[in-house]
Parts: sequence; structure tokens; C-alpha cells
Amino acid sequence: MVCSAPTVTTPLHSKVYCGVGAGTGSGLIFIEVNGQRSSNYTFWYVAPTLSGPVHGGANLPPTGGGLFTLTGNYFGTNNGLVSIWYTVDGGAQQTCTMGTVTQTSAVCNNLIPGTGANSIVATITVDGQASTTLTTSYALPTIGTVDIPPTSGGVISLTGSNYGTLNSLVVVNWWRPGGAMQLCTAPSVVNPHQAVTCTMPPGTGPINFQIWIDGQPSNIWATGFAFPGISLITRPPTPGGPVTITGSNFGNNNNVLYVTFSGQGSTFNCSNVRLLVNFTLLTCDIAPGSGQLNTVVVVDSAVSISSTLTYLPPNITSVSSPPTNGGLITVNGYNFGISSSPSIITVTTTSSLGASTPCTGVNLAPLHTQFVCTVAAGTGLTDISMMVNGQPSNVYKFLYLPPNITDTTRPLTTGGKITLTGTNFGDSLALSLISVTYNDGPSVFRTCTTLSITTAHIKVECNVLAGTGSG
Repeated sequence: MVCSAPTVTTPLHSKVYCGVGAGTGSGLIFIEVNGQRSSNYTFWYVAPTLSGPVHGGANLPPTGGGLFTLTGNYFGTNNGLVSIWYTVDGGAQQTCTMGTVTQTSAVCNNLIPGTGANSIVATITVDGQASTTLTTSYALPTIGTVDIPPTSGGVISLTGSNYGTLNSLVVVNWWRPGGAMQLCTAPSVVNPHQAVTCTMPPGTGPINFQIWIDGQPSNIWATGFAFPGISLITRPPTPGGPVTITGSNFGNNNNVLYVTFSGQGSTFNCSNVRLLVNFTLLTCDIAPGSGQLNTVVVVDSAVSISSTLTYLPPNITSVSSPPTNGGLITVNGYNFGISSSPSIITVTTTSSLGASTPCTGVNLAPLHTQFVCTVAAGTGLTDISMMVNGQPSNVYKFLYLPPNITDTTRPLTTGGKITLTGTNFGDSLALSLISVTYNDGPSVFRTCTTLSITTAHIKVECNVLAGTGSG
């Protein structure tokens, strides 16, 4: 191969420049001047140099070993002329199986597993020329996911990469933002290079994690203890009082525990929140109300998914008897709520004939246990029920006042019309339910016929048979 563009330069007679082709190692060169040739001379290409990877930089090899790419200069392009030698932690010298080689990079295909900073010492030899040594490190551990620890603590798993071997020295630190660093105890590599477990103490709120593998730190992973969850809420009476909430991840500190209710146009906190069983059971005192409320548990700023609290439904236990022409009744019971508004509380009566009518003008006094309202005209046994903020009551049966006769006309001895005057006789709607019975002897009872109501509730006419005396 001819050295191109030879040029004689100063000092004259003793120095020539020319261009050689790419190569590595050594070669023979001679010069010919006007037909006269010099003797052969051995020259060397520039020796390889190593520049990376360096500790803390990019492209560090994984702790699991495998591909290891050295960077530098003057490596040539023939991997058959390139060798990489290395040691790990001062151990036996290892020889690489070579991969792709370029002028500036060379791939080792079989780096052994390892960990730590500045634990790899490598040399590259190109066509008989060795570089200086390069001291470098295995890749830093990287956290990819962390199990969310329950507020009761326990074993968690941190998965990622470059976690080292089963024998690696592992430290897992955790801390609250702005707080002191603490240890996740009993750390261990359970899946080489990929998974570490450790045991967390009880806690709440946001936390950070960092793993150290043989002295090398990972990235910082921000997460938090598990959010609270609600599985069961007891139903309070409408006067309010204690509510018990069962769930998970409530923590063990009353000072960071809150219960918030919302709905019906307002939001308010449950008072006197306290744990009955750490992590799973709490109680608090709810204000008077009715119907349903959205409920969340807040533990150290972690908010549960909303669950529904429902006050106990109304229950009617007694009803006063109204006159048949209607009027005020007094209804006793419990869980009647705190509002007399027609949009909150409705009361309905249903007669034995199936007709339903509202009981109007509901007025709660005292709240929760008693109200008055005005019923329509009716007779006999009647159903009453109520709805409080969407919650139906039981169906209670009450009686209108019984009929009472205060006077009658005197019928002819030949029989005929008799008029009865009194109270609570009902009206025309109840005519089919009215009967008048009389006796005209010690044990002879007869039914008065052709019955009619001449004045609703107070006057009835009917026909009797012929008779004498009284009956």
C-alpha cells in the first residue's frame, strides 16, 4: 500500500509527510528517492485509549451482567484484533467475548454479574497495543414500582433493575416529606437484580423510598401509605349520635383522622373521631339529620372513596284518633327528622276503600319523635305512613273516632223514617260502610233500611219497622 501525497518538509533531506490507510498495531514502511529505496522501518498506529463509561455517567453495565460497552478512541474495526480484559472487585481476570467494534466503541458480550461503585477495572488491547486501565461501576439501582404499604405496615416489594444478587448489601430508606430518614427493616434481594422486599412499620400519609445496593443509591420513589377504605357504616338515628365505620387503612393516630359528610347542600365533619380498633374500626358523633349522606374517611390527607351513610328510617308507634270529618292528629314515634318542609317529610293515609290522601300541615314538635298534621275525612281503620328525606316508614293502622248517637227522632208505631243525630257518622264516601241496627224486643235485632246521610258526619236517616215503646 502506497503512502499517499508524500511531501518533503523542513528540515530538508530528513523529514517526509504522507498519508497511510486505516489500521491498528504495527507495520513496515520504507521510502524510495529517485530509484533508491531505504531499508524497512517498523511504525505503530496510536494505541487505544479508554474514556468510558465512568461512574455516575450513562451506559453503565447492568448488575446482572451481559453487554458492557467501552468507549474511547483508536479501537479499529476488526473485533478479531481486539481483546477486553477486566476484573470485578479485585477478583480473577476475566476475558470478554467480543461483540461489535468501531473506532470509538467496543462491546463485551459476557460481563459477569456484580454491583458497586468503581468495582470494574478494564483494559482494551488492539492488535497488540494495550490501553491504560479504566475503573468504572455497575449501573445504579432503579426503582420501577413499590407496593403501597398498608397503614398497619408489613412486608412490601420494590421492583426495578440493578438490585444486585442475593448476597448484595441492601439498605431501604423511607421518609415523610421533610421528615427524618428511617429504615425499612429486614431488606433482602428476593429476585436477583429485579426485586427487593422489606418490612414497613405502621404509618400514614405520603412517603419517599430509596434503595442502596452495595453502596450505590437508586432514584427516589414518591408514594404513600394506602388510602383508607370504607366497607360498612352503621345507621344513626335522626337525632344523631355515634356512628361506627368499618374499613381498612384507618391508621393508628386519632390526630390525623377525619370523617366528612356531604350532600343535601352542605358539608360537615363528624365530631369526636376516634379509633376503636387501630387500622380497621372507628367511631364518631354525627349531627342530627335524615336521609342519605356521602361519607369519606380522611387519614393524613389520604381520602377514601365515598360511601353512603343512611340515617335510620322513620317509625310510627302511635296515632291519635281523629273525628270522621277529619282534623288534627298527633303521631308519635322516632326518626322523624329535623324538618317539617313538605320537600323533606310527607305523610299519607290510605282508607280501607283504597283511597290515599295526604296528611297536610305537618309540624314536627318535638323534633324526631312527634308531629301533628291534618287528616282528611274518613272512618274506621286507616293506614298511615310517611316518607322522611326518601326514607319510608312502617305502615301503621289508626282508628277514626267511633260514631256516637246523641239524639233520634221518634218514628211512628206503624214504622217509617227515623233520624239519628250525633258525631263521627262519616260521609257519603263511607255510606257502604255504615249500618244502623235496632231492637224492638229483648232479643230481636233488626237493620234499619234505606240508609242515607243527610248531614255528613252528624245526621243519618233510615226506615224502621212498626213497633211500640222504646228500642
